[in-house]
Amino acid sequence: MTNPQIFALWAGLGLVVTIALVVAARRVEKARGWLVIVGLVMLAGEEPMLTWFWALIGPGGDKDGMSGLITTAAQTHVMDTAILGFGLYVFMGWIAMTAFLRGERWAAKVLAAGWFLTAATLLATSLTLYPRGLFGPGYGWDSLAVGLLAWGCALWLTPARQFVRSGR
Repeated sequence: MTNPQIFALWAGLGLVVTIALVVAARRVEKARGWLVIVGLVMLAGEEPMLTWFWALIGPGGDKDGMSGLITTAAQTHVMDTAILGFGLYVFMGWIAMTAFLRGERWAAKVLAAGWFLTAATLLATSLTLYPRGLFGPGYGWDSLAVGLLAWGCALWLTPARQFVRSGR
C-alpha cells in the first residue's frame, strides 16, 4: 500500500466518523466536542506531527527529512514549532471537551477563530507553496479537508447564542 493510499484510507475513516457524529449530534451530548477532536487529530497528523517527524529524520529515511540538511539551530526551530503547534491543538481539544460543551461563549469564539486561522493558513500555503495533491502531485489534502470539515461541523451545529451575547 502506498503513502497516498494510506492517507486516503485515513481520511476516509475520519469522514465516516465525522458523518456518524453529525448524524448523532442531536442525541449525543458530546458530539460537537468529539467533532472538534476528530478535526484536530486529522489536522495534527498531517501538519505538526509530520513536521516534527521530518525534523527528526534525514533524507535517507524520508525524501522530505530535514535532519542533516539544515543547521541544528534551524532544526531546533522546526521541532519547536511542530511541538508548539501540536500543543495548541491539544489545548483546543481540551477547550472543546470542557468550556465549549458547557456553552461558554468565549470557547466557541476561540474554536471558531482557530478554525478560520487554520483554514486560511492551509489555503494560503496550498495555493502558494505546495498543493498537497489537490492541484498537482503530492498527497495530504484529503486529511486536511476532513479535519476542517469535522471541526467546521462542530461549529455549524453550535447554537447561535453561544457566539453572540443575548439581549439580557
